[in-house]
Formats: sequence, C-alpha cells, structure tokens
Amino acid sequence: MIIKKNAIITVFILTEIGFTSVAEADLLPETVNGINVVYDTVTNVTWTADANLLGTLENQAIAQTGSDVTLLNTIISDSNGVINDLPNNLDSPNQNSGIYNLSLSDFSSNDLVDWWGAQAFINYLNNISYGGVSDWSLPIALDTGESSNQLSQLFSTMYLDYANAGQSYIQSIFTDLNYNNIYWLSNENITNPGQAFNLVLSSPEWFVQGKNVYSYAWAVSPGNITAVPLPSAFWFFIGFWIIAERQKRFKMSLANNNKI
Repeated sequence: MIIKKNAIITVFILTEIGFTSVAEADLLPETVNGINVVYDTVTNVTWTADANLLGTLENQAIAQTGSDVTLLNTIISDSNGVINDLPNNLDSPNQNSGIYNLSLSDFSSNDLVDWWGAQAFINYLNNISYGGVSDWSLPIALDTGESSNQLSQLFSTMYLDYANAGQSYIQSIFTDLNYNNIYWLSNENITNPGQAFNLVLSSPEWFVQGKNVYSYAWAVSPGNITAVPLPSAFWFFIGFWIIAERQKRFKMSLANNNKI
C-alpha cells in the first residue's frame, strides 16, 4: 500500500496518543472546490467520482441551453482543434501525419467518444483546472501485464472495499459507474498506431480497438489532489512532543519499578 510520509507520521502520532483507527475502505470519497473525487490509497491516485463525467457535463449543457454543441466546441478548442498521436492511416486530413483534426463527430450522442475525443476531454479538464489540478489523464498502462494499468488496479481496490465495506459503499462514492462499460486508456498500440488500448472495468484483460471506435472516458490524476501539506514547523513540534512524552513515560516506568 502506498502511503504518504505525512500520513505515516499521523498514524504514528495517533498511536502514541493512544487512539486506534481501523480503515474499512481504501477508496476515500473527497470534495475539492465543490468537485467530488475518490482517492485510491492503494495506488495513490485520484479519480473523478463521476465515472461518466463527460456525459454528465453534456446532459447539464443540454438541460441549460438545449444543446451540448457549445461545450463540445469548447473541448475541441482547448486542444487547439487537434490531437497529436503516433502517425497512422486514420490521421485527418493527412494520413500518417501524426496530427488528427478534431470535429463534433468525435463525440457520440450517447456519451461515448473516440480516442481523440477522449484525449480532448482530458485536455479540457486540465485547461479549466478541474478540481484545482491540471494533470488529469486517461488511465495509463505501464506495460502489457493484465494488472499493470490503473483501471485494473482500481477494480482490485474496489474488490477489497467490497469485502471490507460492502457494495453499497462503492455505489455511494461513485456515480454513473458501470462495470461493463468499455473505457479508453491513454496507451496507443505501437505496432498498429491506428489503434489504442481500452478495458472493461470488470475484467483484468485489456484489448485494442481502432481509435475511431466509441468508448467511455474516465479521468485520473496522480496523488491525492485534496491533500494540503502541513508546515514543517508543525511536524517538528509534534516530533519534539512525542520525544518528551516518551521520556516522561520512561521516567514514570523507572519510578514504578523502584517502588517494587
């Protein structure tokens, strides 16, 4: 399990004081700047709590203005109208140019996007600093291992929380979550750059599809985006206090032994 240094110190302090804490869940719902996110303490990444955030934003735009075209054009504009990829025969308008020109056709009417549209949506989230950060991405696969991508690892953490906290807990912290949905990964298929990797959440196996196939986009950010580091002076004070408490306990122990 990946735990930040400050978290380790905090647990140590609580132990010294005499408190005990039992973590029943590894996926922690958090709110930052009015945005709901979920922090995975196992892999040290933050997910949008909405597993279909793009679809939600589109539906909100339709409810407010009757159309999501302005939103989608903004998403396209935030990528300067293009996505750079590995040169392939699907690049448009020039094949194998490594440049794909975005259009509204990259966004399906049922909340799905092709790979380029998914990348554009991520760029949009970073441009608006969604949740106060600008390092969102599609889930990343580190290598070809079945459990080496962030979505598979998320499912493994969900499984742990299902055992510890119950299915209702998982359902309460995520919205629009469907284990059978197909989600895009960041990775392109090097041997066939017209394809990219995606994954069904409930399966550890990932596969490739043409970049022009429609799937879902789910954003993830490294670390805990809600974490606010405490000043070093605070930790110095706490460390000094712990040492003083230990010395006091040691002296009391010696005094009690001398009485026997």
